[in-house]
Amino acid sequence: MGSSTETTAATDTTSKASTAATPNTITEAYRGCADQEGARSKAAVSDSEKPIQDLRVNILRNALYHGAAEGWLGGLHRWNMFVVVAAGTGAVTQIAASHNMTSAFLAALAALAGAADLVFAPGDKARAHGYLRRRYYELMSEIETEEWSEQLARSINGRLCILYSEEPPQKRALDAISYNAAKESLEGNGERLLEIRWYHSLFRHVLPFNGVEFGWKKGASSGDGS
Repeated sequence: MGSSTETTAATDTTSKASTAATPNTITEAYRGCADQEGARSKAAVSDSEKPIQDLRVNILRNALYHGAAEGWLGGLHRWNMFVVVAAGTGAVTQIAASHNMTSAFLAALAALAGAADLVFAPGDKARAHGYLRRRYYELMSEIETEEWSEQLARSINGRLCILYSEEPPQKRALDAISYNAAKESLEGNGERLLEIRWYHSLFRHVLPFNGVEFGWKKGASSGDGS
């Protein structure tokens, strides 16, 4: 998904570490966890704390990304299964017949829902995102419980590289949304957030938005003094 967003331009979002995000699209459960992680770090980050803070933002962003994707894909899988089961029940068939709907229509609907779930496998993808979410939170926990050192930083960065190799294709708008959520949670000052358009938020789980440039919000600084 990428390395750190702190040393790249705002428009370089080819990897998860170089994109940004808006928090209103993340579920309350994951946002609550993020708020707990960042409650003590709302003040400005000093230069000496910046490397570890950058790492926190990067890891939390990935955790929020996978949590949101897991929730959406899991819900899609459950709805597909609901249609398959409900369309095959006698009660639904009788209701459909009373509204001049043939049983063939219900059978086709169940077949399409089942085929879509089998081919696109949202349930399997949700479990993969859940696995990655847990791994990122484990890294976040290690940062918070271990004494910070260069050796710890190298160890965590090495494990991040392994996790990046297991990442599914990226949804860049969702990643951008997750980045903003992590920044606001851990720093809480509203600085260095990228602008997310309404259509980015609406289709964040569906379209990859490859090639889209996410610019900084008005008044937001890129952090390089510009």
